[in-house]
Amino acid sequence: MLNNGIDESIFDKNTRPQDDFFQYVNRNWLESNPIPPEEARWGTFYVSRDKSWEALREILEELNGLDLEQGTEEQKLRDFYLTGMDEPKLNSEGIVPIKKDLDEIFSLGEKSEIAGFLAKIHLKGVSPFWAFDVDPDLKNSDLSALYLGQSGLGMPDRDYYLSEDAKFTEIRKKYLEYLSGLFSLAGIKKNSNDALKVLEIETRLARASMTRIELRDLKKQYNKMSQDEFSKIAPGLDWRGYFNLLGIEASEPVIVCQPEFFKEVNSILNSYELEDIKMYLAMRLIDESARHLSDDFSIENFNFHKKIITGTAQDRPRWKRVAVLADSFLGEALGKLYVEKYFNQGAKKKIDELVDHITHAFENRIKVLEWMTAETKERALLKLGAITRKLGYPEKWRDYSALEIMNDSFAENIFRASEFESRRRLSKVGKPVDRTEWGMTPQTVNAYCNFTFNEIVFPAGILQPPFFDPDAFEAINYGAIGSIIGHELSHAFDDKGSKFDEFGNMNEWWLEEDRKKFEDRARILVSQFDELMAVDEAHVKGELTLGENIADLAGLTIAYDAFKEAVSGKNISGSHGKYNPEELFFFGFAVAECGHERPEEARRLATIDPHSPARYRVNIPLSNFEPFYKTFGLKIGDKMFRESEARAKIW
Repeated sequence: MLNNGIDESIFDKNTRPQDDFFQYVNRNWLESNPIPPEEARWGTFYVSRDKSWEALREILEELNGLDLEQGTEEQKLRDFYLTGMDEPKLNSEGIVPIKKDLDEIFSLGEKSEIAGFLAKIHLKGVSPFWAFDVDPDLKNSDLSALYLGQSGLGMPDRDYYLSEDAKFTEIRKKYLEYLSGLFSLAGIKKNSNDALKVLEIETRLARASMTRIELRDLKKQYNKMSQDEFSKIAPGLDWRGYFNLLGIEASEPVIVCQPEFFKEVNSILNSYELEDIKMYLAMRLIDESARHLSDDFSIENFNFHKKIITGTAQDRPRWKRVAVLADSFLGEALGKLYVEKYFNQGAKKKIDELVDHITHAFENRIKVLEWMTAETKERALLKLGAITRKLGYPEKWRDYSALEIMNDSFAENIFRASEFESRRRLSKVGKPVDRTEWGMTPQTVNAYCNFTFNEIVFPAGILQPPFFDPDAFEAINYGAIGSIIGHELSHAFDDKGSKFDEFGNMNEWWLEEDRKKFEDRARILVSQFDELMAVDEAHVKGELTLGENIADLAGLTIAYDAFKEAVSGKNISGSHGKYNPEELFFFGFAVAECGHERPEEARRLATIDPHSPARYRVNIPLSNFEPFYKTFGLKIGDKMFRESEARAKIW
């Protein structure tokens, strides 16, 4: 959209930038680019994401027909893609790929056998009742630990089960119809109230689950205990048998994220008949596998999870669905080929320099903060200086040699890949953390901050226009990718990240008075976002979105400082045509967040997403930012104007 020149056709000249900057910059583009029928939302991120997916498709289809040696990464990519694309075979198989697991569920004779089955199915990526994960120990980030946490729901969040809102009530009715339809498709007809029993069990799990806001408190979720201690929370399950099947030694501690949730799991197992539990397990297996089965299952799943939940009108083409799954399960094998073919190596050097400038600007900001004490500043600067960066692609690629991909069955390939990944992660428990690992594939259009690694990561996928272009004006790059870099850097100091030290350990290193001043300033953002509507009667949740809102404001602030420093002393007056460099900076910032979503998707996101809607991610930070006022002459009466004392000022 914005490169060396400005495409003024995207601007809505009927809107004043002082009233709605997001609309002023993006409205015409959004109106000319409606949400595709197969998508729930659309914008700059999704256009770039689709370009990345098209590149993956090209790579995967080039492998078709090649004489590839069995066991090579190329063979695994080819056969994964081909089995996923073989629609006639998928349709001929029907329920067959999960029939063996379903038979095992219905052959369970005692509740004591449930834990063993759950271990097998959890390894395959299906998560009834709870889920496991392996990550650095939050208080000892050099070692990997096993985490156990709430799961087991078929709908996106507890609110879908518990809210009395009319729209959620209607969705629950549709969900019951969906559950009944799946049972019928699978040929499972036990009792007329089986679907209702599944909904009852999931509703109890939902009621015992932490809310999305509660899940932001990592301290509450750090409950480290021995396996014997944990087994007393839910004594109705054979935990030793479960951990044995996962390959976890009896001496290894576990970190239980929601102890009260596991008490409720135990209560459910005690209070329901075994046959009811079997129906719940069967439904979780069918629902979570449906997209990898024949079209009748896949369509049924799409009609509920996409049409009803997100408002998506039609399914994505099969090639896209399969390429996305290949990215999920063989992402770094694909990444090698993607980087070789599509990544501009010169971009890596330029983005590294840009990160240097953004980091220096943040350092200067910290040094002059009037609300932070010298002691906490010293620790903050120490942490900032210790943040590492990963740009483009990994220096060490993931080893897929132990993964078997065959040309027999798409669903089987997915189960094999899921178990391979589960085993790969579980093998790390109790061992030193490998800090060279990436949490995203190179082709991903996104970025992240990892608290326990104390790092920021920018895959090759996001290092492209409109976020970054080595040939674009500095102002636009700083406004777009610069604000994203600042965003990720500042996450290390937001309301969650600031509770981790320079080594990546959860550790309260702020003085209490500094923490209070920070929280007082952050509370202004909570109030500002709480006032906003996501869609209809659904409000934005200021507490849920706080970390991202802090980072959006911080990213804007830091990137602007870095931009001004980068052009300091340069004679660039008039070199950008009719717009001055400051205006271009803000245009770049707004274009990077250009996007819109369907009403159903907006409701879902307002319920579960820590990010605010795109228009607010642009307008609210800008309404708090003094240089924006100066650049566009904001004054009392303009809709984006806030009195100085009402503006959020953190970094």
